Amino acid sequence: MKKPHDKYQAVLIVHPMSTHSLKLDWDTSDPECVIVRLAGRLDLDEAQVLEAEVLTRSAATSSHLCFDMAGVLFMSSSGIRSLVSIRRRMEQIDRKLVLFALTPNVLKILQIVEIDHLFHICDRQDTAIQTAKK
Repeated sequence: MKKPHDKYQAVLIVHPMSTHSLKLDWDTSDPECVIVRLAGRLDLDEAQVLEAEVLTRSAATSSHLCFDMAGVLFMSSSGIRSLVSIRRRMEQIDRKLVLFALTPNVLKILQIVEIDHLFHICDRQDTAIQTAKK
């Protein structure tokens, strides 16, 4: 039987050439939908590592992904590319990527580059989970 603390895993991504970091908290308590809480900057170095980490983990599970974006302070074009790539991969394996709790700045970035329509975007975690499971 799993202990309550077994359902969470925190990952701190620090690229050797980067002065920034992106923290990922993985909540796997729901077998149908993994919640990934992102905190920090989603720029070139962190975006590449995020994409590799998520694609590796998603290959080993049948869960949808819900990204809690409330802690994302900055997102570059590399971050956008990684989100699009992750969404595309999830779609290929018949799963969903849902973004929720986006900061106004991050939402505005997605709207400015006119790709917000590519994503399921929700305000809250419970709505994101419901959207993923539909």
